[in-house]
Amino acid sequence: MQKELDLREATIEGLRQEIEKSVDKARKVESLAVQLSGDCAKKDEIIERLEKEVQENTQLLAEANEEIVEKSSEIYEAYKGVLATFGDEPEPLVRSDGLGLNGLLDWMLREFAVLGNILTDISNNSAVISCENAFALLEHEGCQVLSKLAAPGYQLPESSELEACASRIQALKKSFLRRFWLSAGRQTLHDIAR
Repeated sequence: MQKELDLREATIEGLRQEIEKSVDKARKVESLAVQLSGDCAKKDEIIERLEKEVQENTQLLAEANEEIVEKSSEIYEAYKGVLATFGDEPEPLVRSDGLGLNGLLDWMLREFAVLGNILTDISNNSAVISCENAFALLEHEGCQVLSKLAAPGYQLPESSELEACASRIQALKKSFLRRFWLSAGRQTLHDIAR
């Protein structure tokens, strides 16, 4: 019987130790659950803050895109007006919600590539119109050397040979620009361009 009692006592002691281990594990699990719950709450706060930032950033991007589209239209119309002065027009600017800054900049780069050619043409036309009118003025005043300058065998002097003359004709150049170019030359160029 003592043996049986010892065996029961050992079994009870074993069960008591198992219960103690289970209680310790339950406490640890409960502590871990509290810690994880706190971590989840912190992460929920971070997620909520990030969602709010995403909404704010999305709003800022939408407003910036609206402004880009609006300014793009203003840039296009101003540029179109300038080119119209010279009888040209820009490539159409495709306006859409997706235009964005890259679309505007790409369009501007394409236009600047063409603008160089337009400016060269304008410069050449300006020089031609100025020469024509300067020669016409000289012809009108009875200048006898124009036929000599137009002769097939005439050799134009080097630019270094003309430097001394260029400094002496500054007053004439200013007068010509003031009287001809500013009053009629520009208009003539614009009329030709159209």
